[in-house]
Amino acid sequence: MDSAQPLLDALVRISAPAPFCVAGDTGFVSPGIVIPGGAKELAFPLTAAGAKAIIAAAEPAPYGMGDETRLDDRVRKCWQIDASSLAWTNPAWARWIGKTTASIASKLGVAGKVVAEPYKLLLYEKGGFFLPHRDTEKIPGMFGSLVVGLPSAHTGGALRIRHGGSEKVIQFGGSKREVQNRRIRYAGFFADCEHEVEKVAGGFRLCLTYNLAVVGRRAASRMPPSPDAALDAAMDQLKAELGADLAAVLLDHRYTEASFSPRKLKGDDRQRADAILASARRAGLVANLALLSLHQIGELEGGGFDRYGGYGDDDEDYGEDDGDAGGTMGEIYEESLKIDQWYSPKGRALPFGGFSIQAERIISGDEIGLGDPEEKEGHAYTGNEGCSMEYWYRRAAVIVWEEAAEPEILTRYNFGGASAALLGLAKRKGAAKDRRFLALARALISDAERRLGDQGSCYGLGAIALGVLEAIAEAGSEELWAECGDDLMAKMLAEAGVDVWRKLLSAFGHRAADRLLGACRRESLSELGGSLIAALDAVLGIADPPAAIVADLAAALPDALAIPPCEEPSYFALLSAIRADAGITAVVRWHVAIAAAPFIREAAVRRELKERLWAGGELGHLRKVLCPAFFAKSHQRFFGRKSSPAGALLKSAIGALAAEVASPLDPYPDFARPVPPEDSPSQRERFRVGFSDAGAAEIAELRAFLRDPAATEHRFSRREVIRQSIEAYIFEHELDVNCRTERSGSPYTLICRKNDNSYRRAVIRRAEDKVLLASLRKLEASGWD
Repeated sequence: MDSAQPLLDALVRISAPAPFCVAGDTGFVSPGIVIPGGAKELAFPLTAAGAKAIIAAAEPAPYGMGDETRLDDRVRKCWQIDASSLAWTNPAWARWIGKTTASIASKLGVAGKVVAEPYKLLLYEKGGFFLPHRDTEKIPGMFGSLVVGLPSAHTGGALRIRHGGSEKVIQFGGSKREVQNRRIRYAGFFADCEHEVEKVAGGFRLCLTYNLAVVGRRAASRMPPSPDAALDAAMDQLKAELGADLAAVLLDHRYTEASFSPRKLKGDDRQRADAILASARRAGLVANLALLSLHQIGELEGGGFDRYGGYGDDDEDYGEDDGDAGGTMGEIYEESLKIDQWYSPKGRALPFGGFSIQAERIISGDEIGLGDPEEKEGHAYTGNEGCSMEYWYRRAAVIVWEEAAEPEILTRYNFGGASAALLGLAKRKGAAKDRRFLALARALISDAERRLGDQGSCYGLGAIALGVLEAIAEAGSEELWAECGDDLMAKMLAEAGVDVWRKLLSAFGHRAADRLLGACRRESLSELGGSLIAALDAVLGIADPPAAIVADLAAALPDALAIPPCEEPSYFALLSAIRADAGITAVVRWHVAIAAAPFIREAAVRRELKERLWAGGELGHLRKVLCPAFFAKSHQRFFGRKSSPAGALLKSAIGALAAEVASPLDPYPDFARPVPPEDSPSQRERFRVGFSDAGAAEIAELRAFLRDPAATEHRFSRREVIRQSIEAYIFEHELDVNCRTERSGSPYTLICRKNDNSYRRAVIRRAEDKVLLASLRKLEASGWD
C-alpha cells in the first residue's frame, strides 16, 4: 500500500515520554532477608560468608525454553532461591518496594494500579552470566520486571536492556569502598525487552527480582491526542486504498495472549494507538485494537530432543529472568497470520473472533517474525515425522476499514464472529430499524445463501448461521424474517434449540411454526426432528400455550419419533450429537411428545403417536426412555388431561414391569450360557477380518462352547487378528466369558472361561426394576399432582 510509508513516518514522530526502562538508586533500606536455614537476616554489604550461606541454600538457576526449563551453564550460570522460601523481617522494605514500583510504573507510562510480586533472590559469583533473553509473563497482568541490586562488591555483571534499536546499561556493582555507602540500585523494564547479564569478573552480584503486574480492571483515563496533520494525511491516503478490505497497523511492543488489553499497552504503543484511533475516526474509518499473531511451523534445530523425544533434566521454574534459549526454528514449513482479541477504542471487548489475514494487509516498520518469539514449542520425533518446532510472534495492532465495507469484511473474515456481533447489536433498543444491524444481517444472509449453492462450503452452515436466526428473532425484524430463503431457513431451524425457539415464538408466533413445518415437509425429519421437539418444548413452557401452534407442531410427532434418537450408536446419530439439538435426548423427546399429545386434533394421529411412545413395550425402552419421561417435571401438568395417553402408558408400563419382577430369576443350573441370536449380514460384516470370512468358523465354535452345559473353558490357538475378532464378538454381545492370552508357543492362545456375569447383571437390574415399579405406582396414585 502506497500510504504505508507516510503513515509509518508520521507514527515515528509520535513518541511517548515514557522509556522502555527506568533505573535509579536510593539510600539504603534493609530488606530484612532471612534465607532458608539462616539464623538471622543477611548483612549488607554482602560478605563472603553471607555469599557462601546463600549458595548453600540455593540451587542452580535454570533458563526457560518455551514451556520447559533447562539447566545449562553455557546459557546461564547463577544461583537462585525462590522468594517464597525467604523470610522478610523489615516492613519498611515492602513500603520501599511499593513506592519504587509506583514511580517506575508512572515513568513507564503504565496506567492503573501496579504491584510488584517477589520472584527470586539471585547470586552471580565470578564467571556468572546470562545470555540475551526475554522474560515470560508469569502472573496475570504482568507487563515487566524489576531487578533490585543489593549492596555487594563486584565487577562486571552489567545488565544490558534493549528495545527498538536502543540500549540501556545498568551497573549494580562497584569496589568494596564504593558499596560501603550501601545505596540500592534498581531497574524496571518491560517484559518484552531483550536483556542480558554480562559475565561477573569478580566478587558477588546479588539481586532481588520482582514481577510487575497491573491489577484491577479500570484503566486510567487519558487526554485525547491532538490532531496530527501528517498522520491525518496518511490516513486519508490509506482510506482511498482500502476498498472493501482492511489494514492492520502494527505497534512496536510484544504481548502474550494473557497480557494483551488496551490498559496494558506498553511505552509508545499507548500514544501511537490513541493517535491512530483518533485519526481513523477523523477520516471516517472504523478502527479497533486487536492482537496480531504470526504462527510458524518448521524444523526443530538443536533442541536437545533425542530420537524418542527425551529432553534431559526437568527443572521446576524459570530464572531471572526467563529465556528462550535452546532449540531454534530451522526450515519453515508453513506460517499463518491471525487477528483476534478485539477491543473498541473505548476498551470494550468485541466478539469478532479470529481473522486470518494476508501479509500484504499489514503495515509495519519491521517484520513481525524477527528475533525470539513470544512462545515456542518443540515436538519430539514421532516415527512418522522428525522433530518440529512451532513459533508464535504477537504484536498489538490497530485494524482499520471503511464503515460501508464493515458488513462484508466481518462476514468474509469470520462468519461466526460476525454472527456473534450481530446478536450483540440485536439486543440494543430499536435494533430492527438500526442501519448497522440491518446491513450486517443482510451481508450474512447473502453470504449464507451463496454457500448453499457451494457444496464444499455448505457443510455445517446451519450451525454457524444459527446466530443470524437468533439475532433476527431477538430484534423481531419482520424485514429479515421475510428475506431469508426457505432453504437457508431450513438449515438454521435444524439447529434451533429451546432458547432460540422461545425467541422465535415470541417474535413471530404461528409463522415460526409454519416455517418449521414447511421445512419438515421438504426436508427429512432426521434433520429437523430435534428442532420440532425444541419448538414444542418452548411453546409448552408458556403459561397458556397457544393450542393451535401446539396442535400443528404435534401432528408431526409420530414421524419425528420414528427417527432414532441421538443416543443410538449410529453414524448419523454421531453427526446429530454435534448439532445444537444434541441436548434433545430420547427422554426429552418422549416427555415433550406425551405432553403435546392432548393438543392433537385427529384421534388417529393420537393413536399412532401412542404406539410410537410405547415402542412395543420393550423393557429396555421402558427402563431408559419412557419411564424417565414420566418423571420429568417440565410439562407434566399436561399429562392429566382427558385426551392424554400418559395414564394408559403408565398403566401399561406398570403391568409390564410387574410381570418382569414376578418372573423367576434363578442361578444357572449348569455351565450352559445364553447364546446371542444369529447375527444379521450387516453385523457379521463387522467381524470380518480383512476382506475374507476368516474368524467365522471360530465364532461358530465359540457359540457351541456357550451351549455346552459341561464345558467351562475353551482354547483358541490362532493368529492375532482371529483372536481379536473373537474378543470383539464377546465384548459386543456381553457374553458370559472372561478372556486372557497365553503368550507361549506360536501362535498365542486365547483362553475363554465362562462366568455368570449376565445373571449378576440380571440380579442388579431386578432390584432396580422393583425400585422403578414402586416409583411408578406412587406416581399413578398421585395422578400427576
